Amino acid sequence: MKIAIVKDTVPIPLWSEVWKTLAEKNSIEYEEFDSLDSDFLDRILAYDPDRVLWRSGNSPIKKFKDESQRMLLDKTKLRVVSDWNTHWLYDHKIRQTCLFKLHNIPHPETHIYFTEKQAMDSLKTVEYPFIIKADAGAGSTSFCFVEDKAEAINIIQGAFHRQGKWTGREYESCVIYAQEYLPIEHVWRVAIFKNKVAWGYKALFKPGTIKASGQGIHDYANVPTVLLNLILKISKKLRWDWGMCDFVWNEKRKEWQLLEVTDTCGQAHTNREYTYYRTGSKWTRKKENTSVQEIVFNLFVLEDK
Repeated sequence: MKIAIVKDTVPIPLWSEVWKTLAEKNSIEYEEFDSLDSDFLDRILAYDPDRVLWRSGNSPIKKFKDESQRMLLDKTKLRVVSDWNTHWLYDHKIRQTCLFKLHNIPHPETHIYFTEKQAMDSLKTVEYPFIIKADAGAGSTSFCFVEDKAEAINIIQGAFHRQGKWTGREYESCVIYAQEYLPIEHVWRVAIFKNKVAWGYKALFKPGTIKASGQGIHDYANVPTVLLNLILKISKKLRWDWGMCDFVWNEKRKEWQLLEVTDTCGQAHTNREYTYYRTGSKWTRKKENTSVQEIVFNLFVLEDK
C-alpha cells in the first residue's frame, strides 16, 4: 500500500504531520502533496495512491479551492479520506439542514430564505428570540441573537443590502439562515468513525452568555449511550466515513437533535479520557484518548491494507 498525504493549509499543521509520522512508524510508503501547487491534481493522479488523506482548510478561499479539487478527485478512481459524501457538508450549515430534513433527522426548527421578501414575511409569525447564523463558521462566531422585530429587520436589510447589522461573511449575502433558540447549558460533541469507534465531550457556555454552540470550555464526561446509538444510526443512514456531531437537547420536543456536523476539528478531543469501541450492538469504553488523526490512519490505512 502507498498513500498520498495532502499538506495542511491551516496555520498550525497538525493532521498531515501526524499522518507522516504514522506512515513512517508503520513502514507505509507515502508522498506529501501541496494542494496549493498548480500541478497538484496532475501529480497526485500520476502517483496513483491507494488512499489520499486530506484535512481541508477553513478559510473561504482555501475552502473553495479544496472543494473544487476534491469534487474532481471524487470523479476518479482515487479513494480520498474523508470521501466527498462526507466532506461536502463541512462548514455548510445550509447543506446540512437540507440533508437533515430530507432524511428526517431531528434538527432544531430552521428556515432558509433566499429573498428579502421571504425573510420579511416570516417576521409575521416568527417567535422571539431566535437565531440567525452564517452558512459557515464555528464556535458561535457567525450568529446573531435576535430579540425583537426591529433588530430582525436591521439584520435582514444588512444581509440583502450590505447595510445595518450582520455578522455573516460577505460572500453569504442575500441569504438568511434562521433557527429557533434553544435555552441550553451545553452542546454534546460526539464523533464516530467507520461506525465502530467513537468519543465525545460536553461543550459548555460561560455563565450569563447566550450562544448557539460551544465556547472552548469542555467537560470530558461519559458519553450517554443514547447519543452513541443516535450518531451510529445517522452515520449509517448517511454513509459517512466519519462524523463529528453537535447534539442539543430540545426540552419542548423532549428529544436530542443534531445541530451540525463536521469532518474536521481542533485538538480539544485529545484531552478526553475515554474512547468507545463497538462490537456487534454493544459499546465498550476504554481509557484512552487516541487522536482523530491516528484513528483515521488506523481505520482507513492500516485496517484496509
